[in-house]
Amino acid sequence: MLERAALCVLLITLGAGSAEATQHLVSPGESWQRIAARLDAGDEVLLRPGRHVGAMLEDCHGEPSRPIVIRSLDPQRPAVIDAENYGLRLRGCSHVHIKDLAIENAKVAGIAIESASAGGDEDTTPPSLGFELTNVAVRDTGPSGARHGIALRDIQDVQLRDVTVTGWGGSAIEAVGVRGLVVQRSTLRGKDGFTQQAGIRLRAGTERVEIAESLLDECGAEAIVVGGASKAAEFPAHLPPLGEDGRDEASSVLVQQTVIVGPQCALSVIHGSSVRLESCTIVRPRRYVVSIRDEPSPVKRRATRDVVLGSCIVTWIPGDLSLPAHIPDPADQQALNLEENLWWCSGWDEESVRLLPWPGAEPAEQLTDLDPDLDSAFTPRAIRAEGFGARPVPLPPSTATDASDSE
Repeated sequence: MLERAALCVLLITLGAGSAEATQHLVSPGESWQRIAARLDAGDEVLLRPGRHVGAMLEDCHGEPSRPIVIRSLDPQRPAVIDAENYGLRLRGCSHVHIKDLAIENAKVAGIAIESASAGGDEDTTPPSLGFELTNVAVRDTGPSGARHGIALRDIQDVQLRDVTVTGWGGSAIEAVGVRGLVVQRSTLRGKDGFTQQAGIRLRAGTERVEIAESLLDECGAEAIVVGGASKAAEFPAHLPPLGEDGRDEASSVLVQQTVIVGPQCALSVIHGSSVRLESCTIVRPRRYVVSIRDEPSPVKRRATRDVVLGSCIVTWIPGDLSLPAHIPDPADQQALNLEENLWWCSGWDEESVRLLPWPGAEPAEQLTDLDPDLDSAFTPRAIRAEGFGARPVPLPPSTATDASDSE
């Protein structure tokens, strides 16, 4: 009786002056894509505990102060979307918040958010903006090819907080033509059996990105990729006409207080600008710390410039690190600026470390004779290491539970 009474209060209209909001209850296995046509600003889609089917929502618009919310009815027992191609796909929407749920087994993307004109020639009206993902887990996407945990395309103002992505094919987070992206307190973790080409990839005009207080653990070949070889149609339609010097693949990117574990390369920049990696800890890079390179593209692009590595800790195993930076074209050497960083390889003597070919134009003196003494959370314990590296590493969010916990 109590449960029935509780259900009766759902799907009701809540008065708030002239504004009205509705709560839409969805049971496990029930198709809920039909709800999209009825969603208004302030509405909530509540997923009961259990395993749900995926959905595509199109042309759903909240307001800045009254977003549309998609969430688990009981955050302590988060709903699980058992995806087919997509777990949750939003197209031509705005001001939508997704929270307290998990998505598993998507073949294409766990969560895809895109404008109605993504890849087209016309601007979206109204614009696709104002998205938040909070305490969301995306698991087992792919397992190979361009299959992304979270795929964002031609949208604005996106915030990902306390997000966990585990096991994917292409990128854990793929941002194509995104303006304004925050990734905070999030965990991206690779998994055996998945190709995991990159942790976070930003390209096709993506700009104004902040990655902070996060953990990128065994994310594959490249933990963070700023740039790529994007096609003309992938750049946002509102960008000004192509100038003589081309376009940036990505710009204004700040990565701070973040731990990167076990990548082939921690940061790759391909025709990007204003990229800063500061107060981060990079553990066991297998080949390079930074790669600055060109990739053939049908779009003329500007040269990479203004890449900064500062106040970071880099610690590696003898024989793993080929070079601090991979910069094939000598003309790109000036793009990298090394501020003071702490580099440590157990088993190497101080003189050997000093002989590393520090790249960039007049790099600052690098600290090479101090073991940072990282603890199990990769936080430095050495007193002289204060001011270097990330501290502390975030714990995984509560939604990152086994699927059985939600059934």
